[in-house]
Amino acid sequence: MRITIDYDVAYRTKNLSLLAGKDGKNLLPDNHVIMEIKVLGAYPLWLVEILDRHHVFPKSFSKYGVAYKKTTDYKGVIRHVRSVI
Repeated sequence: MRITIDYDVAYRTKNLSLLAGKDGKNLLPDNHVIMEIKVLGAYPLWLVEILDRHHVFPKSFSKYGVAYKKTTDYKGVIRHVRSVI
């Protein structure tokens, strides 16, 4: 099992070098974190009980997708648009 916690997640669209330091815009609201749990097979019962007690439930979340939405005028599903010439 592996549990990771991401906090203070930021994104930027310029100066993309990893050597540029930690600057950018916040991806998450203040005091929010992303917890990722990876297990082989089923979650252990003790973990399920802890997560349930704290009302933590699985949810899909893409850091890349959220950053994309924040940097574009994306409003929903991307549909194929046929060009007319």
